Amino acid sequence: MIKRSIIMILTIFFCSCIDDKVVLTDAVTLDCVLSEPMGTIPDDLYHVGEIIESEDYPPFTKELNVYGITLIGRDDISDDFMLNIANTIIEMFPQSAGIDTILQKDLLRNIHKYKTLIPLFYGEDWVLSPEEEELWNNTARENSVCDIIMENIPGQVMEVVEHILHHVTDVGLHYTFPDEWGLSNSSTLYSVTEEAIDHDYYDIQQYSDIDDVGVRMKV
Repeated sequence: MIKRSIIMILTIFFCSCIDDKVVLTDAVTLDCVLSEPMGTIPDDLYHVGEIIESEDYPPFTKELNVYGITLIGRDDISDDFMLNIANTIIEMFPQSAGIDTILQKDLLRNIHKYKTLIPLFYGEDWVLSPEEEELWNNTARENSVCDIIMENIPGQVMEVVEHILHHVTDVGLHYTFPDEWGLSNSSTLYSVTEEAIDHDYYDIQQYSDIDDVGVRMKV
């Protein structure tokens, strides 16, 4: 059932076909996920904080923590945008009838433990100075950062959801269900991804510009 569900998800998101095969490998590079737990697990896994000024994630200047996912932005990111993303995260984890809240809490513990962090940038032309880039590299090494979200990009609602899900899957599902969702060559996710590629359900041509094949496999 899990295998069938994963194939269905891959089919929905990646339904185009390709002619040229991109080189893959058995290795999966976990370049965006902490290998050891470094975060603190709070008593309230569903805690939602406020937007605060912060020097904890340089070169970013403010943060908002929601369910263990920390959103960070510089001064050009609007508070409304941060709050909208926070509300989207909240809606991804309903506490209603029919939800296995025990497993949900296990996942949220891993979100907290592995310091899940989403940086927000303004527009597609954002830049970092050399000094800011060095600061950012240090911040990225100390947290699990699997994607970014950009403000003021037209028509990107689904892309924002997708980039949140990258963190939920690459951190939360990876550590909560390693046999099924682990970013490794022994998980169900790996085998059904290969199956989706072989049947041309999953178009990976767009990733051909990623030189590190292990990183390409992770993506």
